[in-house]
Amino acid sequence: MKFRKGLTDNGDTALEAETPRRLTRDLLRAFELAVMLTHSRASETIEVADLLGAMYIDNWDHMKRFWPDPQEAEKTMRKMCEFSPPRWDYWIKTYNETRDDQPRKKWFGVPIPPMRRAGGKDPGLFFGKDFELSEQLRAALKAADKIAPYQDRVGERTIPIVSSDCVLLCLVKNTTSDVARKLLATGIDLRALEKAARFPKYAPI
Repeated sequence: MKFRKGLTDNGDTALEAETPRRLTRDLLRAFELAVMLTHSRASETIEVADLLGAMYIDNWDHMKRFWPDPQEAEKTMRKMCEFSPPRWDYWIKTYNETRDDQPRKKWFGVPIPPMRRAGGKDPGLFFGKDFELSEQLRAALKAADKIAPYQDRVGERTIPIVSSDCVLLCLVKNTTSDVARKLLATGIDLRALEKAARFPKYAPI
């Protein structure tokens, strides 16, 4: 996956020595799916809705525990991410066909490289082009850096390991954004989300 800027401070696309953060496996997988959603919009900028949609597709069983009424939250999430029934069915089918326990398929004719663990090497360029993170998404990642409970060593530096829960919490807490207001209106349990983000039961993968 290649980004012009957003995951690194200096524009480098490698998630290695120059990176300001590591991504947990679930968040990395969500970003890879977000690239697909962005590409389907004929855009080169990954928006918050793209990442939320990817997190929803990939990990709703985990996310839904933060809502007292997951079904209503799911309706809002699909609307925010513009998942019409046909589009939703298409993405679920395509995602299921590209899971690691299924034979390797292709998205839009381009092979998907294996998923990386936190700190793994860049698997390459998608669709022959690179992608940029929106200002709002970059801001959420920077905020997530500050609350990430685990760190990793890169040379002489210590960098945060950012999870999906951390990013979701920072998105919701950005009360100036329309996305945050919509998520708050769903009755999301901020206390439970903050506990999961700041005090996870297990070390990150």
